[in-house]
Amino acid sequence: YQVVGVTSGGFGRTAQSNVVNVGPALSLPFAESVSGCVFATSPWRQQVVQSREGASQQPAWDTVENAQTSYIMEDEDETEVVLTITSQDTDGGMLRFNANFCGNFTTPGIGRLILPSLDFAEAVSPVLGFYLFRETYYTMDPADYNGRNDDLVKVEVSADGADFVAIDDAVFHRYGTNDAWVKCEVPLKEFAGKSRVAISLTGVGLGGGPIFVDNLTVVDTTESVSTICSACGFNTLSNFNRLFRK
Repeated sequence: YQVVGVTSGGFGRTAQSNVVNVGPALSLPFAESVSGCVFATSPWRQQVVQSREGASQQPAWDTVENAQTSYIMEDEDETEVVLTITSQDTDGGMLRFNANFCGNFTTPGIGRLILPSLDFAEAVSPVLGFYLFRETYYTMDPADYNGRNDDLVKVEVSADGADFVAIDDAVFHRYGTNDAWVKCEVPLKEFAGKSRVAISLTGVGLGGGPIFVDNLTVVDTTESVSTICSACGFNTLSNFNRLFRK
């Protein structure tokens, strides 16, 4: 919500409150894969932290089935190669942050995607997990250009309505030589015992390429293996073990 001061001289500046997720806090384990581009959990919220004047778009997250880009091969025919990025679990849905349109090197566009509030009251050692698509498709290596186009996602947390705080070492860069989905994990043990925890995937766009995220989970690592497997999308422990052994 916003608060505006009003006097006989007119309206003052607007003050924006923090984003507050309402409703009951969800219990662990938590899982969201946006299958078919639809959220199975709610409520999710977005917040613009910083926008760049003149940018073609405000910082924002949305869901997409897949994404395509292309590049020209350095050969005699200058062949165009079309690349398709599909969801990590091939369920037709993933998250996208518009890092390529909302900011640049001097003024990044920053936007939060805030998960439904979670109940950590009984948790001992909760861990956030998600997949990030790291690729070389959209830009050259930012290290060769003084960090330009180095789009990233950082994890921030708000406990019991307090301000969001960044988690140390929880910064994940879009550019990478993998050209594949990479598992990211963030320990959240410092918030164990809190009854209302809001986790934000905070996109930082410097004009490089879109950021893709899929398959978010939050589990208490003291839970049984079968419970964790279920939260990660495996319907039986044997299916998990079969994939793990490959």
